[in-house]
Amino acid sequence: MTLIRTAMRSEIEWINKCYDEVAFSHSNFDREVIAVAEQEGLKAGLGRIVTIDKDHLELGGIYVFENFRNQGIARDIVTFLLEHSNTSQTIYCIAVTHLLSFYKKFGFEPCVDLESVHEKIYEKNLWCKENYPIPTELLVCNPSFSHNLLLT
Repeated sequence: MTLIRTAMRSEIEWINKCYDEVAFSHSNFDREVIAVAEQEGLKAGLGRIVTIDKDHLELGGIYVFENFRNQGIARDIVTFLLEHSNTSQTIYCIAVTHLLSFYKKFGFEPCVDLESVHEKIYEKNLWCKENYPIPTELLVCNPSFSHNLLLT
């Protein structure tokens, strides 16, 4: 059975070391809810929801360790993080394109109105497109869709 829990402040060094391994930006405990997945006492993955400002969040850093993949852990991490987000905030996600169908299950859709995107997210999206070796896409979540989905 997989346990998803909120990370402890004392785990931040481990969290950022994990993110270094996959070239993700470091976490900041003061602006994030960080989820840690465990199976039988072993850490299996992590993810985060970052507060950009009072109206905008970013879901990201979803990382399941290789030995634990294909067990639904990423789904459990995203569910946990969405359950710990505010339904009135816009939630963005920059996803590698082969995971678009995964994120669509949570109400994420390609962001077509780039003019309305928060500047920090817009800039990060451009950076990802220029620096990652695989294609990425900016997604935005319909919060009522994802939260209704989680309740069923």
